[in-house]
Amino acid sequence: NDYVACAETVARGAGFRALKDHILELAAIGAEDEVLDLGSGTGLLTLPAAATAKRVWALDISQRMGDYLGAKARSAGLDNVEPIVASAVPPLS
Repeated sequence: NDYVACAETVARGAGFRALKDHILELAAIGAEDEVLDLGSGTGLLTLPAAATAKRVWALDISQRMGDYLGAKARSAGLDNVEPIVASAVPPLS
């Protein structure tokens, strides 16, 4: 899927990697922490958080992103990642 591939390319860029490192440093995730990643996309924050956290819920509106992230987590041997396909905001009326 072009959308997933494009998102993965952007996430691998230097700017996003630096942002990821800064966010994870500020979050100071511990082994007993449970994390909710809103707009998880391809897992920029989800996967490194899951390396430390007890559990990570990865919420994204895109089924394709959720499927891709789930495959990446399984490939990395992370069984504490739960992709969830849903919107983080209520629908507009």
